[in-house]
Formats: sequence, C-alpha cells, structure tokens
Amino acid sequence: VRNLTVSTTPACTYSLSSSAATVGLSGGTATTTIQTQIGCSWTATAVSSGAIVGPSTGAGTAVITITVTPNTTGVARTLLFTIGGQSFSVFQPGTGTAESG
Repeated sequence: VRNLTVSTTPACTYSLSSSAATVGLSGGTATTTIQTQIGCSWTATAVSSGAIVGPSTGAGTAVITITVTPNTTGVARTLLFTIGGQSFSVFQPGTGTAESG
C-alpha cells in the first residue's frame, strides 16, 4: 500500500486597503497596502503619467507608495494605477477656473 500526498497551492487573492487618494496641487505621496497571501507575487504600474509607483513588484502583503509630481496643467486630473490587478486612483486638483477678461 502506498500513501500518496497531494498538496495544492491555494489561488492568490488580492485586495487594497484603499482604492483612492487625493494629493495637493504641488504633488505629494499617497499610500495603499496590497494584501495577499505569502508567496503571491504582484506588480504595481502607473496607467497615467505624472507619478512614480514603488515598489513596482513584490510578493505577499506590502505598502505601495505613489509619488505624484506637481500639477502644472491647471486642470484637475485623476491618475490611474493597477496594483495586483486592482485599480487605484489619485485625484489632484487644478489651479481653478480661468477668469475671462
């Protein structure tokens, strides 16, 4: 009689501690925590320009920091990111409405 042991790796699930943040006109940082099982790998990428995401890869639960550049366009913007397959957005205001002369 032979005993056979079969082990399976559970599927990785991913969630973020928050899905959105706001930074000021002059830029700043936003953070969120990606939560997943030990050994489950993930990537963090910016869909929009104007920010740097770090770390960009990892495994297991980690804090993700997004550094947003100053908004020089004068128009409010929403920067989009994908972290472990989950969506994260950062809102940044513009300088306000232009006055007509």
